[in-house]
Amino acid sequence: MDDKYGCYLFLKQFTDKVIPVYALIDNGEFYLLNPAGTLDALFARESKFILKPRKGRGGAGVMLLQVIDNEYYVDGKYVAEFSDTYKRLKNYILNPYIQQHPYAAKIYSNSLNSIRLLTCIQDGEVRIIRAGHRFGVERSGCVDNFSSGGIFTNIDLTTGVIENPVLWDDRRYRKCVVDEHPDTGEKITGVKVPNWERMTSQMMQLHQSIKFIKYVGWDIAITSEDFVIIEANYASDLIGLQLKTPLLVEEGNKKFFSLYR
Repeated sequence: MDDKYGCYLFLKQFTDKVIPVYALIDNGEFYLLNPAGTLDALFARESKFILKPRKGRGGAGVMLLQVIDNEYYVDGKYVAEFSDTYKRLKNYILNPYIQQHPYAAKIYSNSLNSIRLLTCIQDGEVRIIRAGHRFGVERSGCVDNFSSGGIFTNIDLTTGVIENPVLWDDRRYRKCVVDEHPDTGEKITGVKVPNWERMTSQMMQLHQSIKFIKYVGWDIAITSEDFVIIEANYASDLIGLQLKTPLLVEEGNKKFFSLYR
């Protein structure tokens, strides 16, 4: 799972909800993974894509690629040729751009606002440890990661309702609870994630099918029709998930983590 392409190849054996990988970029060489397709045909069919490192965390190195009237824009900046961008990249993948559900786009539309769902295998069964929602802000660019300046919230596991949105204040070096998005003014606290019960049920079933993996941090995006898996993380960052309550105050979590100290 440390390799985003390897993670995609692994997960697609068990689910059709994982976001596909269209191409690999290796030391400046571009490899389209559909041997029958062409880059021109891909750009004619779709106009927005995500470029991201095969290995990496915290949204570092992620770029938005747009193709508008046969012209190329990376993170909003014009580039003469797409090759001008990929020839300087060493180990990247190309993903489609995901259209998120209106509830998330209304709060902030310039990033894919994702859910981190942390699941584990405990006493032979899948259990959700905790869940949080991330939202990008103007300074985080096209990513929603808390470490890039985005907002992290808690999600009530029973109801799917968003709680305790937190933004990191660099100037005062402390967390700041924000009920509304600082750039759009849209309410965050109290918003219910659509189809929460169905999504969590299906993710638990998926983890049950790969229960030899004891611990997964899933990155999930809700769409208008369903949900998609962005990627899976073998070692989830726990900072955001503990902004409201430490994980180890819950006995079940204390028991699980004590097994892997």
